[in-house]
Amino acid sequence: MKKIILALLAVFLIVGAAWFLLWNGMERFKAVDIAKKNNANIAKVKIAMPKETALKIMGRPEKTEVFSNGGQIIEFLFYRTKGFNFLPLDSQENFTPIAIDYASGIVINWDLRYYKEKAAPRQ
Repeated sequence: MKKIILALLAVFLIVGAAWFLLWNGMERFKAVDIAKKNNANIAKVKIAMPKETALKIMGRPEKTEVFSNGGQIIEFLFYRTKGFNFLPLDSQENFTPIAIDYASGIVINWDLRYYKEKAAPRQ
């Protein structure tokens, strides 16, 4: 009886691990496709472009954040631009933020360094 339970436990662990690896691999391939599309589209986004035009080009962002920096309100639209690396899929380095000036509604930048500079807490 003990051997049967151990054998069943081993089977469940192996099947569970295989399922996790298969699912994770599918998610990574999907992320690669999304990143390719976003990289092609982000090349069409220009400084001073209206937010609506950028959204038509890029589509819906995966996430958004809004910060106030020195009186300027900046909205960041995050798009996946890296799909396969050894970082978690939701790691910040896998995304490129497009910065929108909230008052004027225009693109002011797209760069992770810019995001880190503007979104960093002030001392």
